[in-house]
Amino acid sequence: MGLKDKLNLSNKDDKTKQDKEGKPIISNIDSSKEVKKSSLGMILFALVIGFIVGAIVWTIFRFSIVLTDLIWGTAFNVANFYWLPLIICAIVGLCIGLFTKYYGNNLHTIEEIVEIVQTKG
Repeated sequence: MGLKDKLNLSNKDDKTKQDKEGKPIISNIDSSKEVKKSSLGMILFALVIGFIVGAIVWTIFRFSIVLTDLIWGTAFNVANFYWLPLIICAIVGLCIGLFTKYYGNNLHTIEEIVEIVQTKG
């Protein structure tokens, strides 16, 4: 005689049914409503996150287009100086070179990353 029999509990009171071995059986009727609710919730969540990420990416691309037009379009026409692209590229290249000199090359190859992951987990 088990604890359920002593307390007069029957399987009708349980939400989950059990098979012959005592393992719970999930009812398809109860779980289908929950699956529909969770599926709808997941779809709404994906739509909201997709909209937010899309808006952020669109904003970054738009900013990039405006900045490119400002540098290569407006500044080039105002200065009316055909050597301007060469000067801008030289200045940016110098900045990148100085940054690399003082801070070093922080980029790792894929082999280095795999080795770090294998050793440190």
